Amino acid sequence: MSVVTAVDTPLSYGKTSSFYYNLNYKGVLDYKRSFGKHDIAAFAFSHFQNLVTPTEVFPYKRVNTGLELAYAYNGRYLVKYDLGYSGSDQYSRKKRFTPVQAVAVGWVVSEEAFAGDLSWLSLLKLRASYGQAANDQCGLGRYTYLDNISLTSGYAYEGQIANPNLMPEISVRQNYGIDLSLWGNISFSADIFREKINNMICGGISVTPLYQGVPLDNFPKVNNGLFENKGYELAADYIKTVNRRFSFHLGGWLAHTENRIIFSDESERAEDYAWRKWEEGYPVGQQFGYLTDRHNGNGYFNSAEELIGSGLLYEIGTPRVGDLKYYDLNNDGIINEKDKAPIGFGSQPLYTYAFHAGATFGNFDLNVMFQGVGGLYGILQGDGRVEYSFEGVYGTLHRNAWTEERYAKGEKITFPALSTKANANHEAGEFWLENKSYLRLKNLEIGYTFPDRAARLIGAEKVRLLLSGQNLLTWHHLDTDDYGPEGHFMSIPVYRIYNIGLSIKF
Repeated sequence: MSVVTAVDTPLSYGKTSSFYYNLNYKGVLDYKRSFGKHDIAAFAFSHFQNLVTPTEVFPYKRVNTGLELAYAYNGRYLVKYDLGYSGSDQYSRKKRFTPVQAVAVGWVVSEEAFAGDLSWLSLLKLRASYGQAANDQCGLGRYTYLDNISLTSGYAYEGQIANPNLMPEISVRQNYGIDLSLWGNISFSADIFREKINNMICGGISVTPLYQGVPLDNFPKVNNGLFENKGYELAADYIKTVNRRFSFHLGGWLAHTENRIIFSDESERAEDYAWRKWEEGYPVGQQFGYLTDRHNGNGYFNSAEELIGSGLLYEIGTPRVGDLKYYDLNNDGIINEKDKAPIGFGSQPLYTYAFHAGATFGNFDLNVMFQGVGGLYGILQGDGRVEYSFEGVYGTLHRNAWTEERYAKGEKITFPALSTKANANHEAGEFWLENKSYLRLKNLEIGYTFPDRAARLIGAEKVRLLLSGQNLLTWHHLDTDDYGPEGHFMSIPVYRIYNIGLSIKF
């Protein structure tokens, strides 16, 4: 395979610059008082932000004010109330400021008289909260409450159509939790949460036909979408002192989160689409693509006879022997956009977790932490995955690309037949889906504290030698080691970092 180019241009030099600033002004007022069995606290703040980003000419301006009131009776019954009143220049004057409020209650059961005889119960606390939060970062352009009309060569062009009634998205959040501590060295906490947005910003054009003349992207956004997010969080820790010279601890946490777009005013596709909606009912960032038909054992067209015998017409590029074989999901004999299916679980991981452990033995101490994510999938293409970019960028996967000889010998095949330009293989699909879940040895630290007599030789109170490392090992499910689970072929990898230090306290 050879590539020839006729590009013959002189070298050129250029540079760009960007300008931004972020000015913040904040005022805070605190008040606390205790009398008898009563504890009260109040907190008030005001915050003004003036932000200019490299991509925006006009500054973002926001004002946030808030008040919090808290009351506790005898350390057992807790209540907290929050009131916020914020404004953003993203919205018209009549919708610019938005009030939100929240309330939280707690009951420390272990402080009750009936729990006094339970020596094994160090803490039992029940919690619940319900409140609102407003968001002006909803993917909107600037000043969507104004019409965007531009003049070019003496002609007026209408762009964005205004919606002066647009307002921030308001999420309603609930959380229910428990904190438990036993024997003073075992602790556990659990939270169940749910978030729902009833005024999510969306297009509002599902019943608007294309032939009416105005580009659909110019129609104003509206607050009629529905979205929910829910999940749970668990955390546990155990600390044990065996004797004066030896102690250890271990623990971890796990969070599971699922989100779903309930309604976004999405237009339903024609009846001959295998999946008529690609957004509603799915998590944020749901990807669609072609499924690989592996009924023949490997998912490739392995011979001219197999290619002709399939009877499929590809509208996404003429397939060759060695190319991917896609499912015709709507059974019309044609491979095109109508055959795309949901792939993966959205753009956010279903699970995030970490666990840690540590011990001290004499003057030595050891601490280690692992961190990971689970249920994270993504369609990854681009340089080093597709082979034709920059006239050929090849990675580990391409070493075992389909060839007639490799297939005849029954050798391992990890990639379709190579090509010098884009073809049907390079369409978004199941083949390009990567399991980006991983577990990483995030931190490892080993320390040695010198005996007091050694520290006193230099007039010090404490001397400690430290060795540590970060991102030392990563276990993943990728089909290549050319890059890590958080990056891609051309990205900067996650660095391993090693440190050695000496701490001297006088």
